[in-house]
Amino acid sequence: MTFFILYRLGNEIEQGGVGDKVDASGAGDAGVRGSAGKGTEINEKDTLDDELGAGKRKKKLSGLAVRPQYSTKKQDFQIRVKVIEARQLQGANISPICKITCWKESKDTRVRNSTNSPFWDQTFFFNFFDSAAEMLDQQLVFTVYDSRRLRRDSMIGSFKFDLSIVYECDRHAMLNKWLLLCNPEDPMSGAKGYLKISVIMKVGESDEKEDIEGNLLRPAGVQLRPAIFKILLYMAEDLPRMDSDAFKGIKNLLSTTDEVKEFVDPYALVSFAGKSVSC
Repeated sequence: MTFFILYRLGNEIEQGGVGDKVDASGAGDAGVRGSAGKGTEINEKDTLDDELGAGKRKKKLSGLAVRPQYSTKKQDFQIRVKVIEARQLQGANISPICKITCWKESKDTRVRNSTNSPFWDQTFFFNFFDSAAEMLDQQLVFTVYDSRRLRRDSMIGSFKFDLSIVYECDRHAMLNKWLLLCNPEDPMSGAKGYLKISVIMKVGESDEKEDIEGNLLRPAGVQLRPAIFKILLYMAEDLPRMDSDAFKGIKNLLSTTDEVKEFVDPYALVSFAGKSVSC
């Protein structure tokens, strides 16, 4: 009975797609292919829907849609958002502006007058101090408006997704991805355009652990004063047993000497200015 319930839940998740990870306002891959076939240069492989399709769906099936456990320790987070451009925005004689909302803060791009393919190339920074468990549960929302309208129907389209998606990307970076803009109040209205963005998440502790000396480039002609450090290591005490008792018999069998050794083979590693010496 338990296996049957899990199988039914897995099918429902697979049929639902990405689910709560990405909210494309009800538009699927059909909207992407339908609009991309009209002479556009947008690559479907660079759309956020395609990137989060099969991989995220398999991950949810294996984990049964259980969110990963993040740390509750508070630390610094910086979300760097670059709004590059938009294409094929719906509307006649529009002057688009893009609004970026990251948790508690919102920022706007400049207005581009009388164009359906605005180019912004603007970067925004959002700084927060909170735990990863709280931070990665928030959403990043992109909304494109027509600045010439003051009514509620001035919105052209929007797209939103969880910050945990950026965090789980390689190097916490999502670069040059196209977002399929849709109307969240009318999901059946289809695609409203495309928005190209890049998002990078920077965690505060990363810079402190970075090895500056090991990745240092010096200009030509600069001479460094040589220095020699002499380090004396005398002894170590109370070292723990690093091997389990299960491998004791195998080690004794493969040993060529009658001497019985302890379970630990210690060595010391000394690092300074990008160089390491073991002894």
